Amino acid sequence: MIYRLLIPLLGLVLAACNGSGGSGLSADTGNARETLALEADAPDPYDYLNGLRRSAGMTPFTQELALAVASWNHARYLDANNVLGHQELAGEPGFTGAYVPDRIVSAGYHTRWAGEVIADGQSPVHALDLLMSAIYHRLTILDPAMDRVGISFFDSPTGADFLVANFSNSLVNDLCREPQHEEPGITGQCNPDIALPVEAFGRAKVEIALRNPAVIVWPPENATNIPPAFFDEEPDPLPDYAVSGYPISVQFNSARLDSWSVSALRLYDVAAQAYVSATRFLDSASDPNGVLRENEFALFPLQRLEWGRQYRVELEYVIDGVPQIKVWYFATRDLGGEVKTIGDNDSMLHVANNATSYLYFTPADGFASLSAYRYVYPQTAQLEFTYVDHNTIALSVQGMPGDRIVLEFADGRVLTLVVDESGRV
Repeated sequence: MIYRLLIPLLGLVLAACNGSGGSGLSADTGNARETLALEADAPDPYDYLNGLRRSAGMTPFTQELALAVASWNHARYLDANNVLGHQELAGEPGFTGAYVPDRIVSAGYHTRWAGEVIADGQSPVHALDLLMSAIYHRLTILDPAMDRVGISFFDSPTGADFLVANFSNSLVNDLCREPQHEEPGITGQCNPDIALPVEAFGRAKVEIALRNPAVIVWPPENATNIPPAFFDEEPDPLPDYAVSGYPISVQFNSARLDSWSVSALRLYDVAAQAYVSATRFLDSASDPNGVLRENEFALFPLQRLEWGRQYRVELEYVIDGVPQIKVWYFATRDLGGEVKTIGDNDSMLHVANNATSYLYFTPADGFASLSAYRYVYPQTAQLEFTYVDHNTIALSVQGMPGDRIVLEFADGRVLTLVVDESGRV
């Protein structure tokens, strides 16, 4: 028999930030253009991010070197200090600014008006998918008033890979580059600090936002390959759940609308021919962290969605006094093979020989995520385990019918997989 130990990828941390404040510091621009560590055939993260924006009907971001420099500097700081978050501490290795406004002006940008998202992912695309599954991060990426971005993916030798993306508004940045305004205005938005005329500052944000739709929803209409689950975010919008379904979000563009409200937001499982009944609706009043703004709304299915399933979203809302209804469909990711669902009480399962089986462990009390496990199998068999998400693993097996693979989990659970030509359950 052969023994192997496998520890799934756990401990995902996401961080999102919008805001300004702090002081400008010297920039580290030594690696200004060395912002990505990618395989040769990997999608470009800027293209992938802009594809997400376009699918929501939004204008794409334009790359901004200073924002990329700031994101790269912060990614290196996170790696050097083995931390994950938005704040940097003066005196620590790689320090370039306490918060994102400080870091972008230290990198040569002129405005301090900025947003930032951070993820620890296996690749830039994986990290961006994780960010879009996390509601606060998603809303930062889909902010209609942002039109500039800088992205860095730090492929650390230690194995902690960081994606950092910084966002800003080009017209606000241009205002900060104009000669100092004499009339009283808004301060704290530029470096060096000058008073921006209130109307001009407002127009700069509105002009960018007017280029985007009045109502922005995610997942977008006819989207495919949507992950079925949401696991964690900092801060956590569902602090009482370790895992839930992929959230639905609605943003109303205040540059285009005077008033808005949501009357109903529902999710329908097409295959089950039933509404998803266990959900939680969040708005600015019910958000436990007070992050959602008055124009942002979210619906969380409290249980994971199914792999490879079509869903319908029904939104009833009122904009500028006119009732509206929007209905659209999206589909969760199809793994391309049979998904075998494993409950808490299941101890034996048949898997197909010379094929890939997807083992989905239903979240339950004490088993919200896969724990570390080891597996025992005969020398006649060849196995490959691949992590899919916190509840799902892929198993490719070549062996003899009747071979047994025993999975022993750190939480004491034991599952026996029997190799069978038909792959019957």
